[in-house]
Amino acid sequence: MLGKLCFIVSLLALIGQASADPYTQLISYQGRITDSGGNAIPNGPQFVTMKIYDSDVGGIELWSSGIREVTVLNGVFTYILGDSVAFPTGLFAGDSIRYLGVRVGTDPELTPRVPLLGFALRVASIDGSAGGTIIGDLVLEGKATLGENNVNSGLRSFVVGHNNRVYGNYSTIGGGGGSANPWDSNVVYGDHSVLGGGAGNRVDSIYSVVAGGVLNHAIGESSTIGGGVGNRAVGLTSTIAGGGGNTTSNIGDAIGGGEGNQTIAPGYYSTIAGGNLNTTGGIGSTVGGGEQNSAANDYCTVGGGFDNLASGFYTTVGGGDANHVVGDRNTIGGGQANLVSGWFSTIGGGNANDAQDTAATIAGGQNNHATAVFSTISGGGDNWAEGRYSVVPGGSMCEADGHFSMAAGRRAKATSDGSFVWADHTDADFVSGGAKSFNIRSTGGMFVYSDSNATTGAMLAPGSGSWASISDSTLKENIVPVDGDRILELLGELEISEWNYESQSGDVRHIGPMAQDFYRLFGVGDNERQISSVDPDGIALAAIQALEKKTQRITQLEEEMLELRQLVLKLMEQASVPAENGQPSEH
Repeated sequence: MLGKLCFIVSLLALIGQASADPYTQLISYQGRITDSGGNAIPNGPQFVTMKIYDSDVGGIELWSSGIREVTVLNGVFTYILGDSVAFPTGLFAGDSIRYLGVRVGTDPELTPRVPLLGFALRVASIDGSAGGTIIGDLVLEGKATLGENNVNSGLRSFVVGHNNRVYGNYSTIGGGGGSANPWDSNVVYGDHSVLGGGAGNRVDSIYSVVAGGVLNHAIGESSTIGGGVGNRAVGLTSTIAGGGGNTTSNIGDAIGGGEGNQTIAPGYYSTIAGGNLNTTGGIGSTVGGGEQNSAANDYCTVGGGFDNLASGFYTTVGGGDANHVVGDRNTIGGGQANLVSGWFSTIGGGNANDAQDTAATIAGGQNNHATAVFSTISGGGDNWAEGRYSVVPGGSMCEADGHFSMAAGRRAKATSDGSFVWADHTDADFVSGGAKSFNIRSTGGMFVYSDSNATTGAMLAPGSGSWASISDSTLKENIVPVDGDRILELLGELEISEWNYESQSGDVRHIGPMAQDFYRLFGVGDNERQISSVDPDGIALAAIQALEKKTQRITQLEEEMLELRQLVLKLMEQASVPAENGQPSEH
């Protein structure tokens, strides 16, 4: 008695035939027979019977090979199931597993039965589906059409689905389709193209792809549509990843997704990452997303936002709402309703700001206007920088109209060239006093300190017309008295002249000493080229004190002289004797 069947290998063989039966089902079966000791039986002929059941135990016999002679070599034999006795129609239909039983000679059938796994039939015949052909002859160069009402007229093309049509060579439709309505059918006209599935999709050019979706149309050569609805890839080598109603019009354009986005000629190599109703019209231009944004010129960018426009070469709008860049190489970072129309100009953000000339800059704020070359407004509201190289650091309603001027605060007006105007919050215009002037309105006073602790300096008190130096005794050291008489003596040596500064007109006259003489005589101050106002004041006070002392001494001497005179007169009266003739006599 033989032992057992050690292993079984099953292999599907599909062989196309020109007959009423478009396919033949064959299984290449291989087994190894041993004796009860596990040794291979001797080489030579053996008789086997193969049966297929619907169950691994018992069940219904669905097919039998009958007794067949096989040749055994080293215990191994091979047999083609379905060769001598064909399989009945529908034997392998559905998802049911079939089981193979093997009997050697007159021995009982070996156990367990072997499940037939991995058996495949022509796709068109699975589960009762109908239609389709697989052609492999050399004349037609190999093609496959699976499904119903498909058309495949291309060489080596592949069509799957329903009502789909391939006219291009070496092209593929992977599935999808629908009714006979052309809007439902997928169509490939281009050679070497692929349409993955969906409905109503179309590929017109060679090397193009529509992965799926509905009503997508790859028109340009080597164009690609990943999916979505109603997308059109018109440009050569253009790409639409998905979304709806997007159109690429130029070479190398790309749309990542979104809806209603469009790349407009002649802007090839432009990109729209996503969003809604965005457009690009320049070479290498980009819209990152948002809605109704337009990168309309070469190498310009709109990052996102709503209704933003970059129409100049190499311009950028980062985002925001209704921002427009008209000139070349300009930038708007964000904000709302900002406009840049110059060259190399920038608006960082804010609202309703306007940079109109070359290299003008507005950092932010609202309703600011930089209208001259290299003009700058840092922020604030309702400010104007209309002079060349003018600056408004901030504030409200300030105007830097003069060239190289600066205005800051509230209603500061630098109307003169080179003027600086700073105004406090008083609600009134403060206008520069002239060209190259420094003008400050500080109704709360001014404080200027010359040390880091803010203890030494000068103050212009509110409403005052002169500076007051800080002279607190607690802030002074090395205090020594001065010799007033010596001060008076030195003052007598100090030459006081009338003169004018070389930087001023000769009509503007001044009176005072020379700093070198002042420093030589008194030795006070920071250096011999300057006279600090505190030193002449101190010298004057010391001199006044000395004069006061001299005056007191003079007054005392005058009083003493008066007393002496009165005494002399008295003595003279006492010493006088009346003469006989009425004249005093001398004794």
